Amino acid sequence: MKPLTSEAWKKIIRSGSRVFVGGGASVPFAVVKSMLKESNRFIDVELTHIHTVGEMPWVAEKYHGSLRTNTFFLTPSIQQAVAAGRADYTPCPLSDVPRMFGGHLLPVDVALIQVSPPDDDGYVSLGVAVDVVKAAVRAARCVVAQINPAMPRTGGAARLSSKKIHYYLEKKQALPTIHWDKPRAAQIKAAEYAAQLVEDGSTIQAGL
Repeated sequence: MKPLTSEAWKKIIRSGSRVFVGGGASVPFAVVKSMLKESNRFIDVELTHIHTVGEMPWVAEKYHGSLRTNTFFLTPSIQQAVAAGRADYTPCPLSDVPRMFGGHLLPVDVALIQVSPPDDDGYVSLGVAVDVVKAAVRAARCVVAQINPAMPRTGGAARLSSKKIHYYLEKKQALPTIHWDKPRAAQIKAAEYAAQLVEDGSTIQAGL
């Protein structure tokens, strides 16, 4: 692993590259901020990601021409950019995304991820978001990681050798969270109807 510098971006991202940005609560905001400072070096670079939690500064109009977003989830934070023609939406099952990254449909050149600090064996953890990150790391020729001491260490497939990381930026940041509004009367009523369909002891899958 090498420390990430402003000059390193010339080697990391080439014009026409496809760059994966870690999603969910694992957006590597410090790495993204560093990249955006050098965006005038880029031409026709595609940023691809699943849903994200928190701000998405890379979809701002001032980056149009240098960076273009291709998202697999049409969230409220990116709908305006898609409607304005500054971003694209690729609808597909999440389970298809790893195959697309590793094949000829959407091959990934660079992966920007967020991880925990390495352990004594040199392994980091992807923490709260494994999803399609491993596939992006496998496919990318260059992996840039934000090492965040606030990222919890999780087990299983979240484990990643630090040898897979080419550049790193250490920055402690609190992970973003979602704040729910107080439910409206109609939402409460809908939940009451749904609860009648769920038997005691059932397993509920929610989300993707």
